[in-house]
Amino acid sequence: MELWERSSVRFMLHAKLDDLHGEAFEEFFHRVMCVSEPGFLNEPFPS
Repeated sequence: MELWERSSVRFMLHAKLDDLHGEAFEEFFHRVMCVSEPGFLNEPFPS
C-alpha cells in the first residue's frame, strides 16, 4: 500500500471505531480478527 492509502485506511478505521460501542464493537472486532487469524474463534461467526 502507498502511504496515502494507509493514511486513508487509518482514518476510516478510527472513524468506524469511534462509532462502535458494546456488541457492535465486539462483532466488528471478531470479524477483523477472524480475517487476520482464521482460528481466532472456535466456531464460525454468524453472518
